[in-house]
Amino acid sequence: MENLTAMTSASDVLKQFARLAANYGDSRISTSEQRTLLLREWLEAFGKHSPAHLHEAVSAAMKATKFWPTIAEVEAEASALRREAVSFVGHVTGTGRHVATPTVFERDGRTEAEEIIFRAAALKRMKAEERAKVPEYTDPMDAAREAKPASQDQAASKLLLKTPAARRAIQEQRQ
Repeated sequence: MENLTAMTSASDVLKQFARLAANYGDSRISTSEQRTLLLREWLEAFGKHSPAHLHEAVSAAMKATKFWPTIAEVEAEASALRREAVSFVGHVTGTGRHVATPTVFERDGRTEAEEIIFRAAALKRMKAEERAKVPEYTDPMDAAREAKPASQDQAASKLLLKTPAARRAIQEQRQ
């Protein structure tokens, strides 16, 4: 098995450049300046990956693209390979973030279903306590609605007598 914790070195990147040059031609790395610049960029991008992942990522990019692959294309493949390897190692050792089998839930001796019921009851109890702290709200308009005038005519006359048309309508009703 390959060492998946090793970091990519300059010689590893140069090996991948040789593979890419053989496949696509060496127009990208024909001068010393181009090689140096591209090597620096690739080392920065792929330094965290293992040489095995870089090799597999370049192989996948060579199968998928007609032109010299970009760093982004190779990085996407290398990152996917790295995630897959980390997930596999975590699954095998039981130390990964994503465990395939769910762990048994237990809090204070309660099962998951009992914990849900317990939390719902606790929330209901807290809401009731908060409602008890807040004084009962009374709408001031309720008192005004309950206090009815002696007669409906008096109330109407108080409100509507302000306009001449309203006064005439009330007078006609009375007749």
